[in-house]
Amino acid sequence: MQRLSEQIVCLDWHKSCFRDRTTLVIASDFCPPVHITMPTTPVIETHLSAFHEVLAECTDLKSRVETEREAVPAITAAIVQASETLARRGYMTPQKVEGLTLSMEENALDLKAALDEVDASIQTAIGPVEKFAAATERMRMAQRGPHPDHLGPAAADQSGRPEPRMFDSLAAQHSALCEHLLESVRELADKATYRLDDLREKIDRLQSSFGEITAAMAS
Repeated sequence: MQRLSEQIVCLDWHKSCFRDRTTLVIASDFCPPVHITMPTTPVIETHLSAFHEVLAECTDLKSRVETEREAVPAITAAIVQASETLARRGYMTPQKVEGLTLSMEENALDLKAALDEVDASIQTAIGPVEKFAAATERMRMAQRGPHPDHLGPAAADQSGRPEPRMFDSLAAQHSALCEHLLESVRELADKATYRLDDLREKIDRLQSSFGEITAAMAS
């Protein structure tokens, strides 16, 4: 993942945006400038809410990964054990059992590697989101009360609050980065969800194989 903190992202190819404390001015090549009232606080609150939602989604995905990790070896062991039982009863040859065991173990390794890859991608996304959420929370606190140390004394007015223009400049840049990060993480989460759904189908096929074997044992 690129170092998002080093980028200022243009969110629209056809527009450029200029902020003051309460107004967003959108200049377009196709229409006159449009002034839209947009206080900084709601934007910060919106980003915080979005970060919390994304983190919750990533946590759910990691939970799914752990569930599938537990399912794969359990199903594989059950199939191998059932096959060995059929071999002892004379329904399968030892050679078939050996081939099935090898195939199951290879499938289990492939599934484990795929799950590890999904888990790693999710974990990679969580770190930046947590850091940006913390930074966004600091900006909210800075706007509501005394400025934090990292803004510096020059950034504050006599009341101890961040100097409006400097704060709004930082907030605008931070907002653009937040939007880019959220877009990237949501895309990653969608890919992880698709990948987990695909792996679940493969695990379901393993369970179906186990069902066929147990049915043969019952006959």
